[in-house]
Amino acid sequence: MTFSDKKAKEKPLALYDFILENHHKLTAAGYITLSGDFLYAQAVQDNFNMLLPLPEEDLTQEIGFEEMIEKIYRIDRREAFEVWDWCIDQFVPYMEYSNDTEDKLTDRIVTSGAYNNDFFSIMAEYSERKPDFAVKLIYCSRELVRDYGTLLFKLLERNNEKLAKGLFIVCADGGNANSENLSGIICEMVDLCVCSDDELVDPRIIRDGFISVYKEKYPHAANDRIAECEKKLEEKQKKRDEERKKEYEKRLADDKKYICCGVKLDGYSDTVYHYLGDESIKVGDKVKVPAGVKNTIITGTVVSAGEYLNIAAPFPVEKMKKIIEVVTE
Repeated sequence: MTFSDKKAKEKPLALYDFILENHHKLTAAGYITLSGDFLYAQAVQDNFNMLLPLPEEDLTQEIGFEEMIEKIYRIDRREAFEVWDWCIDQFVPYMEYSNDTEDKLTDRIVTSGAYNNDFFSIMAEYSERKPDFAVKLIYCSRELVRDYGTLLFKLLERNNEKLAKGLFIVCADGGNANSENLSGIICEMVDLCVCSDDELVDPRIIRDGFISVYKEKYPHAANDRIAECEKKLEEKQKKRDEERKKEYEKRLADDKKYICCGVKLDGYSDTVYHYLGDESIKVGDKVKVPAGVKNTIITGTVVSAGEYLNIAAPFPVEKMKKIIEVVTE
């Protein structure tokens, strides 16, 4: 008997012992078939109040993990992340007993391409509330795929530089880190920064907070991609400085006064977003506002309101959206 034959024979025995000893106390042991398939859908149905009916599973897996998360995401995006996070906790530590691998619950969701443009924005928001979720994704990653750079960039867009940097350091210190995949993450961030028109992310943050970490990790690596990234960031910064100078001069010449309101959006983090209002709007008012690139109408609470010249406003007036209306009960 070869070593591989011996391991193949031992695996079912280990699985049977795992089920017998743990099926009452471990979710993974209670929802795994004798052939080594996790019954993800049944576990989720039994532990969540799902709006979406999932297939009933008993002796066989009826729906794969990726397909299940995609179906939930189409109905309730935020619940999809709650389910995803829970499944990582419940199943990933026991993958040795199953036919699956860790990347099926991590990298393959991140790189799926089956989700809309808001996917990484919602992931960033969820990671702000539960940073350990993003840490688990990275630690369970097999290849540290480039798409993690999109998550880090979205965190920078949300002004959460601290978490973005912390997660990149987790990437750099992980067992699967290498010069190639770390530079891929940086390239993704740089490309998003260079292509972005909203100027939310300062190119110097990527240069000083991420490329510098890469260079400390790999001081002798000759990486043409990193050199190209630095060149792109330098060009972006130069263009940004020129545009900001023109913008400043324009704002300085504007002598009109504006009512600017800080609004906390319902269901989001504590980030304050600035909108244009009028004299009738007061602190504490519930309002409807357009949000995101699609201008989805959502509600929020006014936390600040004041009259400003354009040059003194908390955010450039020409970039602010307008409050749609006050919500009256």
